[in-house]
Amino acid sequence: MPVSKLRDIDGAERVRMRIAMAVLALVLAHPALGMAQADRVSDSTSVETARAVYRDVLRDAAAHRLVRHDTTISCAGVELDVKLTVWLDSTGRTRQFTVQGGTEDHAEAWHYYYDREGRLRFAHAVRGAVNDTRQEERVYYAEDGTEVRRITEVKAGPGYPFGPLEPITDPSRWVRQVCLRGR
Repeated sequence: MPVSKLRDIDGAERVRMRIAMAVLALVLAHPALGMAQADRVSDSTSVETARAVYRDVLRDAAAHRLVRHDTTISCAGVELDVKLTVWLDSTGRTRQFTVQGGTEDHAEAWHYYYDREGRLRFAHAVRGAVNDTRQEERVYYAEDGTEVRRITEVKAGPGYPFGPLEPITDPSRWVRQVCLRGR
């Protein structure tokens, strides 16, 4: 609009135009802003579903509807001893998978929770180190397996360079390959 036309606009109309231009500039600069609200709702729903799966697995385990199997894996040539616990439902599907292990200076326990279809929905790590660091990490997954939220908290101590909690979507395959990872 030419400057001469702007002089004919009253003050209130100018304010409205400036606000509209600012909003337009903001949206053009960040096209994903319109989708951010929908993404937050979807992520929130996935987190709530993951929490429900977690509660469901704990309830089924407490009611003895899941069968627990424990084993230890030692890898030849690698300083690695891992304790594994798997909880299976009546169809043989994994509902919870726990990995415990560590080294001389730290220990970790990873807990994975799967929905009734066998999809990973929640993972929780509890870690400790000789320098008195305690850390927890929680990871929430959507139905399609994408990570929707990760929360890592140092509960005590100065910190320790723990790696991020990685997803285990197929516990059987992970067990078959665990010793190969340490080489």
